[in-house]
Amino acid sequence: MLREGLAAAPRNPSLRHALGLSLARTGQIDKALVELGAAAHGAADNAWFAYVYAVGLQQAGRAVSARREIERALELRPKDAQFIAAALSFAQSRNEQHTAEEYERRLRRALSDAQR
Repeated sequence: MLREGLAAAPRNPSLRHALGLSLARTGQIDKALVELGAAAHGAADNAWFAYVYAVGLQQAGRAVSARREIERALELRPKDAQFIAAALSFAQSRNEQHTAEEYERRLRRALSDAQR
């Protein structure tokens, strides 16, 4: 069904995102990343698509690309605790202590602001 939709609207970011998730669920990670990337870049104002793409890239071992995508998501939603937590996790996995500390401070602020 998704492929039929994409045949009619090949650049539709939402359809490409859904196809990417479907491919990831079946273990087709490389193909999933192509679709998730197309969705993220086809809807450049959609922070969620950038976040999901970043997580996929990180899980595939593509840390530099993952960092770029999570930073793009944070540009769109700088106070989103979920996005900040992902950026913190990515920095920790790369042993970037200073960057991780900054994300930890941002996460604490975001969580504090959310409780108000």
